[in-house]
Amino acid sequence: MRDRMGVNVIGAWIDGDFVPAPDPDTVIDSNTILLVAGEHETLTALTTRTVSPSHDASRVIVGGYGEVGRTVSETLAASGVPYTIVDDRDDEEIDVRGDVTDADTLIDADIENARSIVLAIDNDTAAIYATLVLEKIAPETEVIARANETETVRKLYRAGAEYVLALSTVTGRMLSSVLLEDEELLTPETQFEIIRTTAPNLAGRSLDDADIRARYGCTVVAAERDGELLTTLGPSFTIREDDTLIIAGSDETVNRFIEVAR
Repeated sequence: MRDRMGVNVIGAWIDGDFVPAPDPDTVIDSNTILLVAGEHETLTALTTRTVSPSHDASRVIVGGYGEVGRTVSETLAASGVPYTIVDDRDDEEIDVRGDVTDADTLIDADIENARSIVLAIDNDTAAIYATLVLEKIAPETEVIARANETETVRKLYRAGAEYVLALSTVTGRMLSSVLLEDEELLTPETQFEIIRTTAPNLAGRSLDDADIRARYGCTVVAAERDGELLTTLGPSFTIREDDTLIIAGSDETVNRFIEVAR
């Protein structure tokens, strides 16, 4: 993919398990979610080649209209994305009244012609059940689920969800980005982080010689040098002591790299 499309595959979710820096022999199936890095043009080209035609519809269904559902709806509205709200409470803002775990309610919301559904319900068991129902009646619709408990995340992935956010994980990442002094977290993604860090112990070595991906399991996706952001780094790129590298990987692999590089 790097040679043909100019992008780095820096991670993948396979059946809900995150694999940092996947092996080149890793087989992509219909449930694999790739995490890639590259320039805007190459990422746009990749998207046109990989997104299913069934996802041409832009409408999103918001399942649940509590605090999370309201925030999601407001964000979609501000972005100009059409959406349908589904909830069983009595509220004039709700488009389809009913239980989001009920197949008939989802059919009334025209789930088959929606690009995705956000399950914003405050009950992990109900979210898992709703995901199973969605997998049966609308397998092509992307499911984005909220989880209150971290241990529910894997269950939701196994049920068929494409993306799951656990409140505790997101909150922890946000706090870390404030508290950490020597490194800056650029994303709160679960099981994955992108940091900016210097690597003085690797100064004078090329990326090919340092072999960071094979040795540490993380990926150098870009570098900042003399105020310029460099995004196309070949094997011959030589690290300088004052370079700031942008590293992507799991918590474990990134921490391993920092210990050695600094």
